[in-house]
Amino acid sequence: MQTELNLKTPEPKELPPTPTPALEVIASELKRFHPQNTLTFTYETTPRSTFLTIKHGDSQVACFEDDGSDIYELGNNKLTFHGFTSEQISKAYDAGEAVLESLKQKKA
Repeated sequence: MQTELNLKTPEPKELPPTPTPALEVIASELKRFHPQNTLTFTYETTPRSTFLTIKHGDSQVACFEDDGSDIYELGNNKLTFHGFTSEQISKAYDAGEAVLESLKQKKA
């Protein structure tokens, strides 16, 4: 006896890019440090995380991920080539972490 399986997984639904408060703070801090900068800040939302991608033209400069419990920096070393200091990047990241921590405390 032979059985044929035809399994199909549904395509994941597109989620609207919804910035999280923590990622919004990171973006606003970076913009505040260099308001004249020509970088673009875009968000992408997946079922597990939200990403803040920072680009210069078509090149990705940095990416931050917020999974609701932590924020991850995914390659931000190119920000220094665009006039940001390590201290400014750390301050923006720390501000985002502080927002995330305060939101977690409110939920608890």
